[in-house]
Amino acid sequence: MEQYQFQAAKPIFYPWTTAEHEARQREAVNHYGFYIPFVWDKNASQAIFALTARNFYRLYINGNLVMHGPARTAHGYCRVDEVDVTPYLCVGENHIGVEVMVYGEIYGGYSNDCTLESGLFTGELTVDCQVALATGVSPWQVAHLPFRAPHSQKISHCREAAEIYFMDDIYPVWDLGLASYTHAVGVTDTPTYLPHKALKPTLREDHISQLVEFGSCYIDQAKPLTSLFYEKNNPYYTSLPEFPLEDCRRTQEQAYSGARLQRTADSLLFEGDKDKFLLFDGGESRVGFIKVSFQCDKDGIVDIVHSELLNKDGSIPYYHNPVTRLHVKAGDCTFITMEPCLARYIKLYFRGVGGVQLFGLSMLDYAYPDEMRSGFQCSDDGINRLYQAAKKTLLLNTLDIFMDCPERERGGWLCDSLWTARAAHMMLSDSRVEREFIENFLLTPADGMFHGFFPESYPGCKPDFAAMTGITTWSFWLMCQLCEYTQRTGDTYLRDTYKDRVEAFVTGSGQFIGASGLLERLPWLFVDWSLSNQAAYHQPISTAANALYAYMLIRLGELYEHEDWKNRGLGMRQILREAIGGKSLSGLSTLRTFSDSFELDQCGKLRATGNVSESGMATALWAELFLPHEVPLLVETVCETMGPDPLFAADPNIGKSQLFIGLCVRLDLLAKWGETDQMYRDLLAIYLPQLKDGPGTLWEVQDFNASSKCHGFTSHAGVHLMRDVLGMGIPEAQDGGYRVAITPHICGLRWARGTMETPHGLISVSWRYDGRSFDLRVSLPHGFTGDISLPREVRCLDPDRIRVEICVGEG
Repeated sequence: MEQYQFQAAKPIFYPWTTAEHEARQREAVNHYGFYIPFVWDKNASQAIFALTARNFYRLYINGNLVMHGPARTAHGYCRVDEVDVTPYLCVGENHIGVEVMVYGEIYGGYSNDCTLESGLFTGELTVDCQVALATGVSPWQVAHLPFRAPHSQKISHCREAAEIYFMDDIYPVWDLGLASYTHAVGVTDTPTYLPHKALKPTLREDHISQLVEFGSCYIDQAKPLTSLFYEKNNPYYTSLPEFPLEDCRRTQEQAYSGARLQRTADSLLFEGDKDKFLLFDGGESRVGFIKVSFQCDKDGIVDIVHSELLNKDGSIPYYHNPVTRLHVKAGDCTFITMEPCLARYIKLYFRGVGGVQLFGLSMLDYAYPDEMRSGFQCSDDGINRLYQAAKKTLLLNTLDIFMDCPERERGGWLCDSLWTARAAHMMLSDSRVEREFIENFLLTPADGMFHGFFPESYPGCKPDFAAMTGITTWSFWLMCQLCEYTQRTGDTYLRDTYKDRVEAFVTGSGQFIGASGLLERLPWLFVDWSLSNQAAYHQPISTAANALYAYMLIRLGELYEHEDWKNRGLGMRQILREAIGGKSLSGLSTLRTFSDSFELDQCGKLRATGNVSESGMATALWAELFLPHEVPLLVETVCETMGPDPLFAADPNIGKSQLFIGLCVRLDLLAKWGETDQMYRDLLAIYLPQLKDGPGTLWEVQDFNASSKCHGFTSHAGVHLMRDVLGMGIPEAQDGGYRVAITPHICGLRWARGTMETPHGLISVSWRYDGRSFDLRVSLPHGFTGDISLPREVRCLDPDRIRVEICVGEG
């Protein structure tokens, strides 16, 4: 593997005794502040800080927030960020502070956000390539920072402690050398360091000034509440000293009377002794850190509540814990949250603080930068808005990994990532996050995992990966993604470096192949959030899981030139085909549906259980169990009577699909089959209502009342617009160059155009169609070949009304 080499730095941490360290592990969260002064020579030209930490860190120079990290990775590893800190330094003495956040394991050792490993910090400052400061060498000081409460409720079921602060005198100045420090010490837990090459967030400050409501408020302690599902039957919650989430859920709001709220030149002045609230609308969803600056008359509490959306009645939803609490003293206060959040709406509750003067409210950007390397546009502005929503969803869910959602989990889930990675490749022209994301999973040791499977979500933490890695079928999608990544990029590093790990997975997963020649009683498999996920639909022998596994083996066999894998996959596929179509496959021409699962009869032959779902069939067909010309009536059934907007009445005995992940698979299946018009109708039926009722990003499920309205995999909608409507295919490495399929589809549009940057140059595709003539222009970089396929409407035109121009750049 490609490792990062510090020149001199070694990991350090706080000098806890063993007993003190064990005590801290029983707390939800702790902050530690590392500090060192540094003298900057006016003759020096550049300073680069390379650093990493566990679990999360924040770098300050002269009081300025410079970096929040690290890039997350596997247990036993740390990714190193390199930051050019030259703009933050001044001639003479400078103050360097690094805040490190460490979580305990009081919640059972389960997290999708980080690995929950013990704390460490490694950093090295080089000036003009020479080491100027290094942990383990230079005299770094460290303080246990007391202002964040060590016990609190969780942010969500799989993220750690929500933020509660006691805003003391140390909070604003600890990174300037004004805390009670002790000498940092070396740690024996030395990780393997890896480089982080993907882009870093800008930390740009976006000001939020649109006030949409204010009033007075009070906490109704008698209001009954239902506990969030992850709080129920948890004895830890009953021992907490305070419950900010419950206080906010019980808060009753009223109109404000008496003293005034007025705007001054640079602030909002809210007078009076009543408890009060302010609600702001940021105009769009953002991922980042909330920053607030205010002055209050008395000691009291400020609760900061954020949300990406509102309930149908305009109130803040509390699907998880969006509350940050500040215990403040009278006077000035400037605060920045430490935990990333997804927010459009921010509500500030001021409790017991008297008069308040609010000087500023903003968010610091913590999402992947958009370098505008690709673009899409068409004649329908509603479709353009859908493309922008897909891209926004992608950016908010992309950082160091592909996340399923940017706040509730911040986890990198397999299956999701295959779709998100395609979107990043097309809509951002960037595969750097995907490369590191896949590597995180491939780094997991096979002998520490259940039958060599990969974790369902990573980075993350489970009490015992060997006993249960999570959803098993997710590993099949990861292997498909590895094949796609290699084919898309031509980068063979992951394929070659982790061949042994892939072999271990194939061997381990193969232990579930039973007497039928198929995977039998595979645990923890997932098809879709629908009937297809019930055991009656996928046990004992799942059609969808086996078809996907066979497809995976065939692809891996081709990737590694491993004929045994390919032949095994083809053999498993043939067993399924014969179980459905008969030994001679004579039943395929009249096939309209097939069973989601099979069992062995008394004679040892496969017998269908009879339960049928859209998602089970779509997954198996996506995995090429049958090709469309083999099953014409099945294609007709899938296209015309299934999905979100069927042309004809659906069979009530067939389980419907949900968006995650069945409808996503369906859309891609229809595109594979060339059924683009039906795919386009389904795409609009799924996503246009979300643009009407949601926050401008795309949802995990279609139900408005579900919690996540910004889910990474749904950014694949942008792929369908670029790849299937515009017709700009994803380039594939081939014979020393790249092949691009150019397959435009009209879909009721008058024109469409777009660009995508590759490492070898820009691709441009544009077309115009007025019903009487068609004009297509394609520009490709040197070494690229375009395979053009025109849509049915165009092929019907007279040849002299069709103009196709394709140009390839010179070498």
